[in-house]
Amino acid sequence: VFASNQSHALIEVLSRANDTTYEVPLIISNHQSLYPVAEQWKTPFVYLPRHGKQQEDDKRAIEEKEFALIEEAKADVIVLARYMQILSPHFCQLYQNRIINIHHSLLPSFRGARAHAQAYDRGVKLIGGTAHYVTEHLDDGPIIAQAAVPCDHRDSIADLRRKGQDAECLALSTALSAHIDHRVFVTEHRRRTVVFHGSSGSIKEEKRKR
Repeated sequence: VFASNQSHALIEVLSRANDTTYEVPLIISNHQSLYPVAEQWKTPFVYLPRHGKQQEDDKRAIEEKEFALIEEAKADVIVLARYMQILSPHFCQLYQNRIINIHHSLLPSFRGARAHAQAYDRGVKLIGGTAHYVTEHLDDGPIIAQAAVPCDHRDSIADLRRKGQDAECLALSTALSAHIDHRVFVTEHRRRTVVFHGSSGSIKEEKRKR
């Protein structure tokens, strides 16, 4: 799991690991603020200080460390739990359809860091989260799961943020479960997904119905 400062998505992944078939072998972060979360869940934590102003050589060096850690952990899937750094095209291609990101709105609306403020300004009636595979095109990968909650004029930006985080957690856990159960199929042009319902054992039956 890659994370930055916000804890809700990371905690969602860690807490559900106890109830499902996956394990979290490692947390990688560009901040040290989430170390107490890792300590609480007894999960190894590695701090690698990525930031937008780094030189390209420094970014590549950190990325190579990330690759080594991922391979050492034998990770099958990488979750960006509100990780606020952009991965290189090489990173995205190397782990194609194995990186799941959670975005803090219903894509393609309200991209960027101020999604909740944008939603407030527009008076939206639904706020949510989108879990998608990561590609070299920012926030434009195939969508796996979305979740939404109603809101209205009484909600402040803080209310929208709280409701949005709840929706993010739901979308992320739904997408991660579907990926782990091998229920997600990416179409030929990598623009959309087909997500089968039920357990992995029921996929063949659903295919026959189609």
